[in-house]
Amino acid sequence: MPRQAGVFLLGTSGIIPPNQVEHMETACTIHEYKVLHPFAFRTHTHALGSPPALAHTGGSEGFAIGCRSRHNFPRNIGRRFLPYKAMNLFLGRVLGKCRVQPKPVARSLRQHPCKVVSGYVVRRSLNGDKWQLLGKKDPQLPQMFYPVRDQSPISYGDVLAARCTMNNTLNYPVPIGATNKDEMCNFYLMYWVENDTPMAQKYCFSPGPPYYYWNYAPENFNRIPDFEASTL
Repeated sequence: MPRQAGVFLLGTSGIIPPNQVEHMETACTIHEYKVLHPFAFRTHTHALGSPPALAHTGGSEGFAIGCRSRHNFPRNIGRRFLPYKAMNLFLGRVLGKCRVQPKPVARSLRQHPCKVVSGYVVRRSLNGDKWQLLGKKDPQLPQMFYPVRDQSPISYGDVLAARCTMNNTLNYPVPIGATNKDEMCNFYLMYWVENDTPMAQKYCFSPGPPYYYWNYAPENFNRIPDFEASTL
């Protein structure tokens, strides 16, 4: 077949702390020698992807946890081999019993008029990262595939990245999970290849908050479009 289509899913695990706006982020480098032609994207969250207007510092560098448990939260966890269900169960039990206080990154407060899921291709160079927007959408709109913003080919060494900006107005932490009491953070990218087969890699998942943020990713990103990625 001259052309074949594929779907690449970016998502996260993690916990959204109570009464807080949180960034759920993921990124994976393309390690296959293929040329991907992106043409459509789709976003998916549950209720916390809704659009209230809140001020937010743009992220958290860690958590101050006060509870009787002696659990320690490691800063770096390999996202490729993370036990997805086990981590959510562990975090849910610990954070459900703890008082969680985010330690904000030293940034100016910005107004986030609505919540959004955004996806990027990051092209690395000695002059700095170039973040090209593939698409972003209010996840509460009809969930269908929309045309991508940029159809430039994606190839070996490029990085696919996604962010879900979540607003938890509840008084308890919300984990990633399959039910309507849980949350999800998904960005689907559709692409086609010419005289080739789709990528063997189908997914890109990170541990999510409080373990993973773009600011601390192993790719050592720079020029992160922090405000743009969380606004429509």
